Amino acid sequence: MKLTLPIQTLKDALQKVSKGIPKSSSLPILNGIHAVVDKDSDDAIILTTSDSSNTFQVCIKKTEDIEIISNGAQVWSPKMTDIISKLSGETVTIEGNDRYHSKIKAGKSVFELAGADPEEYPKFPKLDSEHSIKMPFSEFQGLINKTAFAAAKTDTRPILKAVLWDISTEGLIVTSTDSHRMGRVYKKGAYGFEGKFPVEAKELKEKITKVFGDGDVEIFVSGTQFCIKDKHVTVFTRLLEGNYPDVSRLIPNEFSTQLTLNRKELVESLQRMMLLVNSEGKSAVTMEPSGMGILLKSTTVDIGSVQEELFYSELDGDEFQKIAFSPKYLQEAVQAMESDEVTFCLQGPMKPFLVVPKDSEENKQLREVQLILPVRTY
Repeated sequence: MKLTLPIQTLKDALQKVSKGIPKSSSLPILNGIHAVVDKDSDDAIILTTSDSSNTFQVCIKKTEDIEIISNGAQVWSPKMTDIISKLSGETVTIEGNDRYHSKIKAGKSVFELAGADPEEYPKFPKLDSEHSIKMPFSEFQGLINKTAFAAAKTDTRPILKAVLWDISTEGLIVTSTDSHRMGRVYKKGAYGFEGKFPVEAKELKEKITKVFGDGDVEIFVSGTQFCIKDKHVTVFTRLLEGNYPDVSRLIPNEFSTQLTLNRKELVESLQRMMLLVNSEGKSAVTMEPSGMGILLKSTTVDIGSVQEELFYSELDGDEFQKIAFSPKYLQEAVQAMESDEVTFCLQGPMKPFLVVPKDSEENKQLREVQLILPVRTY
């Protein structure tokens, strides 16, 4: 292969595709970047990486500023990303030989990197599904941001490390829970397929959402693979094995008290209270009635105590009893919301409570629920 293209174009593509390079692998070839160059295709350059569980593929479209002298394929060294990011000048020329070495020229710099035979690289997943969900990437990212933080962080129950995508002909429900809290978003829509698909939350939040930009994305499910793609990037991630628990029954429908608070003021109060939480994050916050508002209190042994008073804009139902909960769980839940106000839906001091955004009546397409289990303070 031999080609010349703008450095910035290649740099952007390599930064995205490098998300798929494993930190360590028993298969050394997976540490590289599989590259295919084809001057006869609209996808002039296709870069692929994989860690066995996730596959990232970035296509560089044919344009006038990309010159392909000869086609070819090889596995580039992972050092290619670092080198391209440090080059000066406008364009770079990459030439591969039959020993799978790459010569890189830009300005006064010349590098030669050892590579590998592309035939030894594992086969890529194939997209064999005709049905998809299409949405703006900002909406896709919002679904992740409102749920993924509630997924389990340990392997005690591996399936709880997932974000569950429950797709039906009536809509989409996205859920995460670690058994102590839950984030759930309902999105109306008419989709051409059904199923429940658990996708690892950490991969979605820390890798997959980092490689897409503005515009629409499509979601496919193909066998054991969950796929997200746009015009330039395709990502496959393996579904987690196991049956996700039915958490719908945990969501209460009746409440003794509903009170509405300013979201920004609540977030700021929780941030201040978190300053006194111990390193294990085990401190609890209590919430109790106080005149026309609520009083938040927390005491941490050997550190100190704090209290914050907030006034509610609405109160419906009975005066509630004191309730205790994790300040970290509540902080993450309300920070994920975008509304000006949030409503607490309470049942009792030891029953799960909901926090929901107080949205306008016009917002019927998307509904968000955060559930938190109280804790005992004695």
